[in-house]
Amino acid sequence: MSMISVGGVTLPEPSEYEVSLADIDSENTTRNAKGVLIRDPVRQGVYKINIGWEGLTRAQLQTITTAVAPAKLSVSFFDPTTGTSNVTKSMYTGDRSGRLVKHLNESQRADSRWDLSFSLIEY
Repeated sequence: MSMISVGGVTLPEPSEYEVSLADIDSENTTRNAKGVLIRDPVRQGVYKINIGWEGLTRAQLQTITTAVAPAKLSVSFFDPTTGTSNVTKSMYTGDRSGRLVKHLNESQRADSRWDLSFSLIEY
């Protein structure tokens, strides 16, 4: 089983992979005069995946960027916070960062290598 797939496309094994769960509180969450937190939770356990690859080929880079291009994604992934395989959530892609790490010359573009990273955030 792959670590992560997006829209049914199995992504290459990442170099970096971090899963976090966050709680979302309403704007009514505040601290009182004694400094005690008064929470108004709206939702718990919202997933965020920080993921990155090093040394991708142009073909791998295109596979990944095409898979994460839609506004809403179905993402199946391994959750290291619970040890569960095949968790599937509706997510969107956060800011993307790509970096050229190897470029020989114009005639050998296919041999270039790229680093890519972004976040996938649950709706």
